[in-house]
Amino acid sequence: MTREQEDKRTREQENKNGKARNPIIFILDNADKVPDLLYDWMKYLLESEIKDIHFIISSKEHLPEIFELATKEHKNTLKGSSQRHIDIEEKSTIINEFQLQNLTENEIAPFIQNKLTKCEQIPDKVISYLYKQTNGNLFLLNFLLTNFKQENYLQYKDNKWLFTTPDKIINLPESITKLLKNNFASLTLSQQEMLKFLSVFTITLPYDFLLKCVKTSLRQSLSSLTNNAENEIYYLFNSNWLKKEDDFVRFDSDYKKLFIINNYKTDHNKHYYEISSQMLEQYFQQPSSEILQEIAHHYMKTDKFQKSYDYTMLCGDTNENINKKIYWYEKSLQFAKKLDKNKVFKSIHKLMSAYVKNNQFVKAENLIACYLPSYETDKKTFIRLRAYLANIYFKEEKFSEALRIYKDIYDYYLTDLPEKESFDVLDNYTADLTNLGNYDKAKCIIETYLSTEQNLKKVYVARLKNELGIVMYLKNEPDKALKNYFLALQNLNQYEPSQLKGQIFNNIGGVYIKKGDLINADKYYHKAYKIYNQFNVLWLKYSTLINIATINRMLGNFEKARTYWEESLNYFEFKQSILSLSEIHNNLGSLYFYLGDYSKSKYHFQRTLKLYQKQNNPDTMLMTLNNLVELNFLCRDFVEAEKIIAKVIQLAKKRHNIFELAYSYYFLGKIYLEANNKLAEEIFLNSAELFASINEKDEKLKPQIGLYEIYAKNQDAQSMNLFEEITSNITESPELSLLFLCSLIRLHKLDEFMNLMPNVCIQENKLTAENKWQYHFFIGIHNQENNSLEDAIYHYKVAMEIIKEMWDKLDEQSKQNYLNDKLKIELKDRMDRTFCNYSI
Repeated sequence: MTREQEDKRTREQENKNGKARNPIIFILDNADKVPDLLYDWMKYLLESEIKDIHFIISSKEHLPEIFELATKEHKNTLKGSSQRHIDIEEKSTIINEFQLQNLTENEIAPFIQNKLTKCEQIPDKVISYLYKQTNGNLFLLNFLLTNFKQENYLQYKDNKWLFTTPDKIINLPESITKLLKNNFASLTLSQQEMLKFLSVFTITLPYDFLLKCVKTSLRQSLSSLTNNAENEIYYLFNSNWLKKEDDFVRFDSDYKKLFIINNYKTDHNKHYYEISSQMLEQYFQQPSSEILQEIAHHYMKTDKFQKSYDYTMLCGDTNENINKKIYWYEKSLQFAKKLDKNKVFKSIHKLMSAYVKNNQFVKAENLIACYLPSYETDKKTFIRLRAYLANIYFKEEKFSEALRIYKDIYDYYLTDLPEKESFDVLDNYTADLTNLGNYDKAKCIIETYLSTEQNLKKVYVARLKNELGIVMYLKNEPDKALKNYFLALQNLNQYEPSQLKGQIFNNIGGVYIKKGDLINADKYYHKAYKIYNQFNVLWLKYSTLINIATINRMLGNFEKARTYWEESLNYFEFKQSILSLSEIHNNLGSLYFYLGDYSKSKYHFQRTLKLYQKQNNPDTMLMTLNNLVELNFLCRDFVEAEKIIAKVIQLAKKRHNIFELAYSYYFLGKIYLEANNKLAEEIFLNSAELFASINEKDEKLKPQIGLYEIYAKNQDAQSMNLFEEITSNITESPELSLLFLCSLIRLHKLDEFMNLMPNVCIQENKLTAENKWQYHFFIGIHNQENNSLEDAIYHYKVAMEIIKEMWDKLDEQSKQNYLNDKLKIELKDRMDRTFCNYSI
């Protein structure tokens, strides 16, 4: 089938499906009668990739250049397009009109696809943006698409189209602007007036609103403008400006509205805004947030400063988006300055609170600092602003600066503030002292205030008792902390939930964790969670859920712990809270390590590391790096483990972090031991000395076990002394016991193994998956050596099943190495020798 036949078949199919669009038709008689502008457009269209262009002319001699352009390369078909069809026909009919039907939003995608050389899917936001800007007008579409590519708003990368919303207004070409000016000039004066008036609105307006509110003289113009739009036909010399859809009226395209705004700014604009703001107020008795913002926007363009202030404040108060809140409060401050100082103070307070909520502390600090001098003669406001500044310092963790202001206000000006604000100063002052570790001073201030203020509201008493509980908790006096927390609860309504009650429950849970009472801790954390959920305080709700997950992890409810952490993870990912995310990823990494799912553990520790890097927290980075060292060692990826160890050693030395440095040396020694590298002895000695220097006696035994294995293998006399030291110190530690038993099996020292095994105290439910299979393996050996073959086989099978389960969860690369260590090989040999013939 030829290209022409394919095109014909496609058009026939479109007609059949009712999807065919009107073509572009030029019906012309005489070249002398063709206006220059139309002639330019004809050339423009032919040079652009516009589909279905038809020319009907009285004689081809009249327009030789157009005829030649239309039939260039291929007769009746323009080069490079399968979608365009050019008809050159000779007719005697004289009609001077050109019409083009706009594309629907659904038809824009195929149009763009035809224009682009790559066939990958166009992003939806390109289509929606272009439709909003052009209303499917082919001329505008063609122009914008070309501009997008030239300015790199639309780029093809990695086999897909990427779109960036333009950051500036794209100026229309002179030819389109000229055309729109001609179109606008052809309208009646009342139609022009109507369009100028409508251009001041940023929202889509109800048709009924316009009919009720505009002058009688303009209603007919509105009707005529919208009636044309209903035909959905674009006339080159009588363009539609408005479009009526679902009883709403909007401009045919954003560019037409922008054209009026840019080209017809007059002295009437302020008058338009005064009229429109009053119209909106009268029509919308219960305005939505969008309408409130529109009214505010209109009043801001007038001289009515009180109205501008009222509406900008209202927009800030009712907006849930913090960035929009800030925008409106900033605007309210501008108008407050034209009114009075009280309104300025209100705007400052609202704006400062919004900045703090959005963690924009520097902006909040600069705001207060800027206005503070102008209130020096107003004592009460001056003190309040200083208290705000201290609160900002407190949020920024500039505790010393905050403390200086709080102390000054507390000592001299506390009674000059309203009751709530004076109490807030006291509360923040004591919290500041607590954060600085000055617990006794904080305790003294709270107790003094409680004893002197006899008529203090119960809620304030509860807050102070709660603060006192925190102080006692930090002083490591958990019983006194609990007493104050329960006294705080007594001052609150027993049956009425509150966020303060949730905070107290949360604090009680923390005390019970410290006391080791996990059941009560879980109970109070759940109470706190219930309240936060009821009040939809999401941050505290999910922070509490992290604590509940930790308790379940400690109680051995691993699946619950995982579920709670992952639920919290989703929320804090959305909030981009680095501190909470790093805590959760670290917890999940540890949990999966315990369960023997090393691939997932590695993923979460790698995420943790990236988050700690963002926090610039080197010590926590070191801890996570060593976790990754251990994971890679257990997966027997010694090359990757050594790479990480090199980073740890460099950073630990720089940070003087002896513990993590010693730990990295220990694992480097283990790697060298596996490779029979003679440097293993020196590395283990370094590790042991470093642990000893910081009095880490248990950790010191780990490199000593490595040294024992080296000395015993070499029949060095030092092994005997180390054997005595190790065996006398490890029996209380399951991890160290198993580690030493591993060495004895690797050395084939069965007598020593059999003597030590009965003295080892191990609770299986507290073992990691790695330690668990080792434990069953050692029980199996002990049974086999005592001729309990059936029991031995049982424990060998349990050990192998655990290994198999862990192996199944590994990535393909790790699977190749994981089974290739002496202990697992020994297990397989023993199973074969007991005729199990068991294999993974």
